[in-house]
Amino acid sequence: MMSDLGAYLLAMLTAKAPPAELGMGGIKGLSQAEKAGALGMGNLDLLSYGIGRYKLLGEENEKQPVIRLIVSYHTSKWQIKEYKRMSAAACALSEIVENGIHKTCSGTGRYQGKKCIGCSGTGRREWSDYYIASCIGVDQRTYKNRWKRKYIELVNSLREHEEKAKSHMVRFYSSRDY
Repeated sequence: MMSDLGAYLLAMLTAKAPPAELGMGGIKGLSQAEKAGALGMGNLDLLSYGIGRYKLLGEENEKQPVIRLIVSYHTSKWQIKEYKRMSAAACALSEIVENGIHKTCSGTGRYQGKKCIGCSGTGRREWSDYYIASCIGVDQRTYKNRWKRKYIELVNSLREHEEKAKSHMVRFYSSRDY
C-alpha cells in the first residue's frame, strides 16, 4: 500500500521535476546527492537511471549520455544514418521531459466524464507530426512513411523508463520516515 507521501511524490513527479531548492516532491532538506542516491538504490536499469537524473533531478549534464544510451539501445537496428538517430533520440527525450500535462483534462485523460479527445486519454500534451519531423530534420511525408511508427515506439519505451524511475523514487521515499 502506498503511503500518503508516496502518493504525493508520484503526483509531483508526474509533471516536470520540482525546482531543486524545494527538494524532491517539495521535501526540504534533501541534497542532490541524497536524491541521486535514491535513484541508485536497487535494480534500476541504466537508461531509467539516466532519465531519472535528467528529468526528475534536473541534471542537465545527463542529457547527452542519455541520448547516446537511447541511440545504442533503441535505435541501433534502424537503417538510418546515425546523426538522424541522434536527432530522433534527442527529440524523443525532449518530448518526455518537456511535454507537460494536457490543460483541458488537467492530466487525467478524462474531461466531463469522458475520454479527453484533446490528448486521446493520455493526459499529456502531444507533439504534432510537423514539429517532430522538423525536430528530427526530415520532411513530414518522410516522417509519416518511415519514422512515425519507430518514433512512437521509442517515446513509449522512454516513458516506461521514466515510470520506472518515478516508481523507484516513490518506493525509496515512501519507506523513509520524515
